[in-house]
Amino acid sequence: MAKSTLPHLLPSSVHHFSICQVPRVIAAASQLESLCLDEYAYHSGAEREPASHGPGFPSTVLPIVLLFPGNACCVDCGDEERTNLKYGSVGYGTVLCEVCANRHMMYTGEESNILSLTSAPWTLRSMLSLLSGGNSQMLEYIRSKPRWRPPKSTSSDPEEVLAFKQIYLSKAATTYRGMISQWVEQTYDERMHQVQEEIEAREALFHLKNMRPIDPFENIFKRNNVSREDILGLTVSSGNKSSGLGDSFSTVKGGGGNAARNAVVPPSFISQEAPPIDVIKDKILARRARNPSIRAQSQQANSTATNSLGGKILRNVMEQLEQQHEPPKSYLLRRRGSDIVGEVAEFSIQDQEYGDTDQGNWGSDRNDDVLSISGYGTKLPKYRNDDVRSVTVGVSRPPRPRGFDDQTLGSMPLMNEGVPLTTYRRSSG
Repeated sequence: MAKSTLPHLLPSSVHHFSICQVPRVIAAASQLESLCLDEYAYHSGAEREPASHGPGFPSTVLPIVLLFPGNACCVDCGDEERTNLKYGSVGYGTVLCEVCANRHMMYTGEESNILSLTSAPWTLRSMLSLLSGGNSQMLEYIRSKPRWRPPKSTSSDPEEVLAFKQIYLSKAATTYRGMISQWVEQTYDERMHQVQEEIEAREALFHLKNMRPIDPFENIFKRNNVSREDILGLTVSSGNKSSGLGDSFSTVKGGGGNAARNAVVPPSFISQEAPPIDVIKDKILARRARNPSIRAQSQQANSTATNSLGGKILRNVMEQLEQQHEPPKSYLLRRRGSDIVGEVAEFSIQDQEYGDTDQGNWGSDRNDDVLSISGYGTKLPKYRNDDVRSVTVGVSRPPRPRGFDDQTLGSMPLMNEGVPLTTYRRSSG
């Protein structure tokens, strides 16, 4: 049993519950917890009337009360008929039959405080008294104490009445009522204090997380820069649809009641057709073009192999040849990269194998000039512009192949410096 929901039972009755009765205990604890919250709301001013359950004792808690030792029969006469146990004593925390309950109301009505289990309203305190121990606990306590002795003038009372007075008019009965009342008040105060702490902790948590309850429409109005009066049909009502446009919400406070006014719905609340996909693509491309980083990436992605360092060398060679009125295409693009032999800086443009064996391949139709030059051109060291003048860039002239004469082309721009390039042409002889 949870200590926070179900009241603490006296030691003599704690062991009586079995595992198969746990669901009943949980259901009873849930209903008692609900009554505790209602009772706290009454004391805090949120409710005008004290919390009570009625008519009758709570149906989920009553089976738990009847499970206490001795509660299967009447505490006075011992009647074991379950249907006859229709009354309970708030003063003693016991269960009685109808006959014995009437005797209590006749002789000790105020002390016993008899209530019907089927028709009378029960408060939280009165429920706790029935959960304090049961019939057997009360009888065991009275049996060990001195009994009440009637005076001689009342000796003519019936035997059952004398037996009743010996028990309930004794000092032991008065002491036991005080014990039950003290236990009920202590349990009640502890639980109310726990409920208050739980509510305050919950409120503090909401305050820290800034999760105070707000009107859900306020964020919409602020985001669209409109007011409540601009929304036609948004009025304060009980939740029914208004005569105007839209629905009426009871959560909107103030500023409503504009259904009859000839208001205009803001353009931001009017649905529009989605633009075509081509228009969306054009907008995306235009947006990317305005971004310098995206534009630079696009230009770099669209560059070809000819924009590399090797491609620049090839273009410069062709420009120099055009200036000398020589056809570059018939010479450069028709043959392999072996027709252009030499080294730029410290890296070779083409593997240089000199001899008659490789010279036989110089006249082949394989045209891989651009790829060879581009591939080797990317291997050139990348010097900073301000360090180029301190670097000596020269051309190593390999031995001239047989059958070729040499011609040194003009200097071409390469990394802000002029670099002479030596080529060999097949001699006419």
